[in-house]
Amino acid sequence: DNVEGSLDSPPACLNLQRPTFGNSSVSIIGPTDRENPYASPELENDSKSWNFKSVDKDSHRLIPKSEKGLPGCVHLDACGMMHAQSPDQGWLVSKLPKMKFGRIMLCFMSTNFKSFGSGSAVEVTLNKKILPANGFAVYPVKSNCLKVLDRLPKDTLSSMEESYLGIRILNSTQVPNIQVTHIIAI
Repeated sequence: DNVEGSLDSPPACLNLQRPTFGNSSVSIIGPTDRENPYASPELENDSKSWNFKSVDKDSHRLIPKSEKGLPGCVHLDACGMMHAQSPDQGWLVSKLPKMKFGRIMLCFMSTNFKSFGSGSAVEVTLNKKILPANGFAVYPVKSNCLKVLDRLPKDTLSSMEESYLGIRILNSTQVPNIQVTHIIAI
């Protein structure tokens, strides 16, 4: 948004698609990692936590036909995601760097955001504080991304060097599958 002002550096982003170039400034923190403020001793077995999944079948179809022969497009473009299907998979936790505005967006494999509405079956938190679902909005319009936080107060931002974003499923009967492809912080 032009209203936002200028950024000194690109937005912080975790892109789970493959290939991804450069270094990510947002990272996933494992369920038993000592740095994880949401760490849970009962999640010692990684098979119960959120899982990385890559969808390679026909993934090259994401590259426009007119661009497939260009040197920068000779690789396959594969969708990648962190996914969970039930509450017992615990938290997906990501470490976010210092933000300028405090805007956070999540992108998904599909536009099925019903599980993120009021009375939500999915909970999103920042530093263990619940982000109210009634403040979530599709952004940009008609995309696979959901703005879960629009802006933090400047005094809050100035005191935060890094933050932790947590996502978990609360009710699996309302949520068939959550597939996070990008986490963006500005």
